[in-house]
Amino acid sequence: PLRGCSGWPGQACCPLRICLRAVWLTSADLLRGQQANIGGMSAERSLAPDLATGTRTDELLSAGTRWLEGSSDSPRLDAELLLAHALEKPRTYLYQTLSAVVPAAPAARYAALLGQRAAHRPLAQITGTREFWSFGLKVTADTLIPRPETELLVELALKQIPPERQHAI
Repeated sequence: PLRGCSGWPGQACCPLRICLRAVWLTSADLLRGQQANIGGMSAERSLAPDLATGTRTDELLSAGTRWLEGSSDSPRLDAELLLAHALEKPRTYLYQTLSAVVPAAPAARYAALLGQRAAHRPLAQITGTREFWSFGLKVTADTLIPRPETELLVELALKQIPPERQHAI
């Protein structure tokens, strides 16, 4: 529970209630830069111009990066991965279409994904995948997400196997 909160559902500061209210905020409100007041916590949300006029890929990436600066160690990378996920395209597509206008539906999905990431939800859980040793793994809320250190541990363990021994991974 949050400080000063009993944590019971139905109370104003209950984390579940905060998450539910965050989900119901419309992406249009977030994109217009209005104040988002989630469970008494206010934060300025200024993503991009109104979706009705069209928003370019580079504008969404810049706005998403700014939005994630306080909640991510790699805000630009996270913004890129989330926009690519919202567009259902590879990340390289973003660089090929920096000046292209992003349709309203993917831009709205992007805003919702940014909200989840800003709330410190792991990127792998948001996108549903995580790469580990070049294998794409499916990730859910019940999955332990492999960390980069885990790959290093596997590499170190493999070095301990004598070269003349047969082994398979």
